[in-house]
Amino acid sequence: MSKRKLSRRQAWRVQKIQDERTQRSAKRTVIIEQQIQEGELGEEREGLVIANYGTQVDVEYAQDTDPNLIIRCHLRANIENPVTGDLIIWREGKPTGVVVAVKERQSELTRPNLQGQQRTVAANIDYIIIVLAPFPLPNSTVLDRYLVAAESVSIEPLILLNKFDLIDDSNRLEIEELLSVYPALGYRVLNASSKSMDGLQE
Repeated sequence: MSKRKLSRRQAWRVQKIQDERTQRSAKRTVIIEQQIQEGELGEEREGLVIANYGTQVDVEYAQDTDPNLIIRCHLRANIENPVTGDLIIWREGKPTGVVVAVKERQSELTRPNLQGQQRTVAANIDYIIIVLAPFPLPNSTVLDRYLVAAESVSIEPLILLNKFDLIDDSNRLEIEELLSVYPALGYRVLNASSKSMDGLQE
């Protein structure tokens, strides 16, 4: 499928939007550096990245007065972009904090980007829980790809069949056949349902 050619006005508008975004990002970087140099930021703290939004991340940290508080932080320009699971050093600022360093990773989950280069998508992982549901019927090829990804970085995978209460005579045989091979290969398979409350403790 060929790319749709943009008109001159459309191309100008796309470029204008990109330029504005670049300018905003550069302005944020200047403000952050000024805050650091002028001592306007709080003391350094450790935190855990729980979500990434490109130029900002959500950081979870424990504090005596408010455990597991989540704060939005900008990224300092000269550090590697953190991913979910990264342990970082951050400083409190107004109105958002600033990530000033990323700690060494114990493990990484990567996948290739469009150029074929490996890109880290998560770090410091203990388990990978592969969640399936009865509908639509799980695809064994997709499941196997996740298992291979987990094994390639020596992270223990766990297969979780969610919405177990939706299994009936119309789909039971197919799902049992699909999942029957994995325990024999050494993988744990759990069933759970928040509706029937089955398997939640495990």
